[in-house]
Amino acid sequence: MDRSACISTILLLAACGSIPPQHPTNVTEQKSELSGGRIEVGVRLGTPRMIRYSRPAYPKEAKKAHIEGEVALDIVIAKTGEVREIHVISGHPMLVAAAVDAVKSWRYTPTSLNGELVEIKTRIIVPFTLHQ
Repeated sequence: MDRSACISTILLLAACGSIPPQHPTNVTEQKSELSGGRIEVGVRLGTPRMIRYSRPAYPKEAKKAHIEGEVALDIVIAKTGEVREIHVISGHPMLVAAAVDAVKSWRYTPTSLNGELVEIKTRIIVPFTLHQ
C-alpha cells in the first residue's frame, strides 16, 4: 500500500473510532478511588463471589397483572461482603421493592486489592419472569 493510501486508511479508521486509544508506556502508578492510595497499573482486582443468595419474592399484584421485567440496581459491596448501599436504576415500580429486599440479604466474599480490603461498586440485574 502506498503512503497516501495508508494515511487515508488511518484517517478513515480514526474518524470511525476504530483505532484503539493509545496508552502511555511509561505510566507506573495511578490513583485509586477504591483504596485511597496508589496502585500499580495492571494490578488485578478479584471479582467478588456471591456466597449467600435469596430469590426475590414475586409480588402477588405484579403476578396477577402479568408484569415481568428486570430491575437494575447499583450496589456497593462493603469490605465485609455485605451489600451496604442500593440505588435503583430502572425497573417496574411493582417489582423494585421485592428486588431491593432480596438484594439486602445477599452476601459476597470480601474483595482485596494488594492485600487491602476494598469496597466494590457494581451494577446488578434482578430478573422477574412469571415462570420463576
